[in-house]
Amino acid sequence: MSYSFSKADCFFQTSDNEDGTFWISASPQGEPLKLGGRAIQVALDLKPDTPMKEADELAAMLRKYVAHVRLWQE
Repeated sequence: MSYSFSKADCFFQTSDNEDGTFWISASPQGEPLKLGGRAIQVALDLKPDTPMKEADELAAMLRKYVAHVRLWQE
């Protein structure tokens, strides 16, 4: 099976939506994440009842433990 992939170091940061929910962006540092030659953005939408403090703690844990974000296409 042939596939293509893209891998990047990412910085994880908490942001809020207009409705008060939170999401975490995975911003590539250096080279962009790409699939099919197109730059891709990655975000994690958190459950509506997630408190801001826990959203920030999760982003901090992702920064601490995630080495790279990898995307692939089969």
